[in-house]
Amino acid sequence: MATVYEFPEYYDILFGWDRDEEAAAYADAMREWGVGGGAEVLEVAAGTAQVGIRLAHLGYRVTALDVSAPMLEYATEVASRSDLAFALDAVTEAPARAARLTDYGLKAGARADLQLLPVPSWEEALRLQVPPEKVWFAGRMVAENSVVSKLHRRASR
Repeated sequence: MATVYEFPEYYDILFGWDRDEEAAAYADAMREWGVGGGAEVLEVAAGTAQVGIRLAHLGYRVTALDVSAPMLEYATEVASRSDLAFALDAVTEAPARAARLTDYGLKAGARADLQLLPVPSWEEALRLQVPPEKVWFAGRMVAENSVVSKLHRRASR
């Protein structure tokens, strides 16, 4: 008979309490005991590792342990997506917040700074680190890149 542990997507729906608050509470407790960011943490009975993923974003090096292989496989997939979202914020929104830029982002009235990348998604842009095809600064195109392919045929004999 199948159990909820074989269906991690549903596990997170059934047990979907506030993991941010839970991870923060664990981090506070660890700091009280002198265990700060950068420390290694073992998350036992991790399930889909929702708390561990959040602790990793706080700087802890987390190892998730669970008896359910489907749960750990799902946790790996979720961690990868979460890491990408975290990385995207780290190179876009977070610096804008730190610099207190109020006209940042894709919205009416914001500066028109934009890069056009030859990839199907922002995840691929982060993974591949491709150069932009076109770059706009303050609404004006300032750069354009292209890749030229030239086919060289072998001379007939």
